[in-house]
Amino acid sequence: IEREDLINLAQKVASYKSDTDNEGELAEYLTNRLLNQGIEVHYEDVVAGRPNVIATVRSSNSGQLPLVINAHMDGAYHLTGWSRDPLEGWIDGDKLYGAAISDMKGGLASMVAATEAAARKRDLPRDLILQAVMHHDTVGLGTKYVLASEGPYEGYGICGEPSNMKIHQEKANQ
Repeated sequence: IEREDLINLAQKVASYKSDTDNEGELAEYLTNRLLNQGIEVHYEDVVAGRPNVIATVRSSNSGQLPLVINAHMDGAYHLTGWSRDPLEGWIDGDKLYGAAISDMKGGLASMVAATEAAARKRDLPRDLILQAVMHHDTVGLGTKYVLASEGPYEGYGICGEPSNMKIHQEKANQ
């Protein structure tokens, strides 16, 4: 993954206003981008205009539990009080700034880039599933919906939610 390509993708993702009930345009952009890379994509409204985007890179190594990477498309931010337009992410020193970059449009862009890189590689040890989900605050509706409707019900997962640089481990209730 080229650094400049990732920065450009993160800036593009940040340019979509998806702060309150409006993830649809960003979801359409991600869907088209991933489809153009030849990646299997499932786009589904959880509620009207608020979709999840599920992208799967299949492995030839069947029988292995998948790796799920999960990121939400919504982001809480204010459009006022910035020294620059927050929807036009910018670099200052070695940091990228912009609307919801840290929670979690930067993480989402990184996961999209990783999914695209995995699709180019084609010899994965297991399926890779990107879950770009709608609404995460308070109840995590987007993630709960995709897990309840299509799973996977077993496997490994990484959530890109900010964690103060700590690894958190959860075991699913059986």
